Amino acid sequence: MRTAIPMLGSARSRLEPDGTAISLSNVARNWVIVLGLALLSMSPARAQPRFTRESVAPVRGTHAESMRPGEMATIYGTGLASGESCQQGNPTVPYPTERCGVRVLVAGQPAGLLYVSSTQINLEIPKDVPAAGDAPFIVVVDGRAGPPVLIPFGPPKAILSMEGQAYVDMPVWIHIERPQPYDIRYPYSLEAENFGGAKFEVRRNGVILTPRAYQGPSMRVGIGLLNGSIAPEGSPKSRLPLHLQFHFDQPGTYSVRFTGTEMRSTVNGIDVVEVERSDWFDIHVQPLSGEQRSKWLAEKLKSAPTKPGEIVGDFLPSLLANPDAAALPALLRYTEDSDELVRRFASYSLRYFDRDLVKASLKDWIARWGVTQALVETLGLYLDASERYKLAVSSSSWLDSPVELKAEGALALIGRTRVVDGKVNPIADELAGAVLRAAPGVFERADARVLQELALNLGGIPTRESRDLLWKMVESGASREQAQICIAWLKFPDDLPRLAARMMTVDADDPLGGGSSSLVNALHANYGEAALPYIREALDHSPKQWVRTNSARELASLGDPKAYAFIVEAVEQRRPYAQEMLQVVRDRSPDLSRAAEADVLEFARRKAAGSR
Repeated sequence: MRTAIPMLGSARSRLEPDGTAISLSNVARNWVIVLGLALLSMSPARAQPRFTRESVAPVRGTHAESMRPGEMATIYGTGLASGESCQQGNPTVPYPTERCGVRVLVAGQPAGLLYVSSTQINLEIPKDVPAAGDAPFIVVVDGRAGPPVLIPFGPPKAILSMEGQAYVDMPVWIHIERPQPYDIRYPYSLEAENFGGAKFEVRRNGVILTPRAYQGPSMRVGIGLLNGSIAPEGSPKSRLPLHLQFHFDQPGTYSVRFTGTEMRSTVNGIDVVEVERSDWFDIHVQPLSGEQRSKWLAEKLKSAPTKPGEIVGDFLPSLLANPDAAALPALLRYTEDSDELVRRFASYSLRYFDRDLVKASLKDWIARWGVTQALVETLGLYLDASERYKLAVSSSSWLDSPVELKAEGALALIGRTRVVDGKVNPIADELAGAVLRAAPGVFERADARVLQELALNLGGIPTRESRDLLWKMVESGASREQAQICIAWLKFPDDLPRLAARMMTVDADDPLGGGSSSLVNALHANYGEAALPYIREALDHSPKQWVRTNSARELASLGDPKAYAFIVEAVEQRRPYAQEMLQVVRDRSPDLSRAAEADVLEFARRKAAGSR
């Protein structure tokens, strides 16, 4: 006996149509189909195929609901085929409209069939059936039609519900039951108010409210309910903190509507399309006294979570409902959490608080507890260059800290003082001295992250001492790639041939040369034309694949025939990097951006002619 293909939803709950207008012509057409095919079902032969409205499930979601043209669905029932199962090959597109003597008509149109048995049919709904209203589904087995079953078509609905009671200036978490098979997985970025592809409208007394606005640059990593989520394991699903998009600062009744969107690829690029919508849902916001809020906060802090998913997916967003002086210390504590995402999420969430409050609190906090790299990334939102410099000086004492997060943070803060008004300057003498004094100890005890920051700092100190420390890092393999680049920043002439030799040496832990490929760009950027002979030598003779391909990319940007000769050889010999090299040509020749491979190769041959 054949096992049914696992498919497409199995629950039987019913979802009514969403009220989309139906034209009279579609209604009349569907009833003509129903009456005509119903006559076929009156034959007194063997048992008719039977199923119900609730036993038709779409591929999306876990329950029966409004269908859409062109999507996959499953029919569950009895007598859906003449036998329990039949021999069926794997279906191909376009799917056959008859299998084992079975056909399915949807609004009179034959559906594509993927699998057929006596109790289950997997099908593709025709693309040209009406998109709204009720459409008849009819199963025909060996010419005998079962009774028509009307199935609703139209945009699917999301169902909203409220978690607990809503109060003024308190968290308002909305639970969304989506008809799609994808969970909402919050958060979607370091911006706590970013809900991915989830869009909300809120109105009060019939007036649509304006979403809250926050300071700071965008930290989004994606758009859409299908992508962009940064939620760690354990983050609660199917819920969003509506209070971060709208301010519920007055008691009363608010109405909320949800719209789900997705990013879809089209011939014109990426479009954001609506895939579902909820009905308006009422939230009744109750008043809350300051004493009650203080009691809630105390209880919340007492049971503060330690798991990253619970912290960024519930605890911190809840604190942000009323970002005041009472909530700020709790947020600052999480800027030192052992989990990087928690540290960054907490640090970026400072933007929800009053700027002057954050500014004063940061100075006291960093002076007392030091700073983490995640917090350093946001300091520019609150402190000017001179204030950050003073903090860097006071934080230099943390360079010797055995707590690596604090040593890394101190190095990050000191290193960021190199950027003043958009210009990169060497580290000031007093900070450079602190780094050089601490560097040997940091080198001996620190992990890769701290050594990365150490290299970045040494690359901003134009002395032989810092250069020698960087070479020590290269030779030991500690943060080797960054250390090499930082040596190039210092631009000592006698380092050029020594760095170039690194492109020709195979490292046991990096045989393809990924860690050395960035040297190509660094040498050209810092040594100019003096680096080109070394890059050409690497193109011809480096044993590291990625060094050679990056050398070709760098030289191609200069129109060097040697680079194009390398590209031609890569394509003609079908090297693993052939397509990468073709893209190099396309990137540098806009007219070839969509050209066929043969045309791109011919162009490369002409450019290479000077080297033959």
